[in-house]
Amino acid sequence: MTTSIISTPALDNSIPSKKTIDGKRSIMLVPQGAPELKSIEFWNSIVDYCIYTNNIIDFYPKSN
Repeated sequence: MTTSIISTPALDNSIPSKKTIDGKRSIMLVPQGAPELKSIEFWNSIVDYCIYTNNIIDFYPKSN
């Protein structure tokens, strides 16, 4: 299981988040050069709640 630095399930828009960055409540790791996910047609869902990064250091915190 992957844990986001902002803990909110990625596909559930109904849970209010207490932590946001620029109004976004999740961070999504995408491959370099890949387009940012803007919708999930299968669920008829708009993805407007993510900050996108292709930097693995931004996505995974340093281990202790």
